[in-house]
Amino acid sequence: MKYEMSLKKFQSSKAFNKLLLRYISKITRKLHNFTEDVTELTIIIKKHEKNHFYSGRFTLLLPVKSLQATTGGNSAESVLADGFEKLLKIYEVYKGKHFKGSSKYPHREILSS
Repeated sequence: MKYEMSLKKFQSSKAFNKLLLRYISKITRKLHNFTEDVTELTIIIKKHEKNHFYSGRFTLLLPVKSLQATTGGNSAESVLADGFEKLLKIYEVYKGKHFKGSSKYPHREILSS
């Protein structure tokens, strides 16, 4: 998977980079149905100077649709964690709709009387 990260108005720490790589490897394992060049992840995290607030936008480009999650928090690490959590929830819905056999609902052939 290709990924691009943009940090605005702050520098990343070693702990932040380690956390980022952990989340990227987690989402890469979930995307095993796609080839590596097809998916693209874009992360933008911005620090707001006035009220010491961080905001984040996470975009995952997939073949059929792009998935987006936005989040905010008091630290960059919490924004990163919440953003990836929301993105994974949105991906689970996407996976249920676009991959046969991945849905938690049974097929209609089973329900016929």
